[in-house]
Amino acid sequence: MHSAYTTLSPRRTRVRIKKIIAAAGGALGASGSVAALVASIAVAAGATAGASALLATPVGWALAGAAAAVGLGLATYKAWKYFAKRWEQLAEHDADGKPTRSPLARLGKTLAVWKKAGPAKREEYAAALYGMAEGGQDADPVRTEEARKTIAALGLDWDGLRMAAQPESAKKLIAAKLAS
Repeated sequence: MHSAYTTLSPRRTRVRIKKIIAAAGGALGASGSVAALVASIAVAAGATAGASALLATPVGWALAGAAAAVGLGLATYKAWKYFAKRWEQLAEHDADGKPTRSPLARLGKTLAVWKKAGPAKREEYAAALYGMAEGGQDADPVRTEEARKTIAALGLDWDGLRMAAQPESAKKLIAAKLAS
């Protein structure tokens, strides 16, 4: 009997693999902590030779090596995700759909981690909230009112915000309130 629930989607498979790796890393970390605790107790008791002998055993080296391998693997995975996201954020295309930057220039901007790569999620949410609150001819009045109530819940006055500020500065103010 075949069910849709017996086959895992690629996303669920990745999540399951990440959880297994994290659990293995946690177990190795706990093992390393126990070894370090035993060594520190031995040092405190004055048996430095015993502590160094414990750390020099093949089991100690194996635990340390496995923990380092898992740690490096997780760090590599996180770095790959981070840079892949920045790479996609820096993809700009002209009207014909051709990239505006050369791959080398795009790589340089991707690796420049001290510079902002694109709009943050908070800024995108603020712009969407401002657009919903602004309404329009074919806007749903219920959604418009909900957006204005959300802006009021953030401690901002919609009428004052719309009249006193430019839309871009109003969106930045909403984004700042979303951050707090």
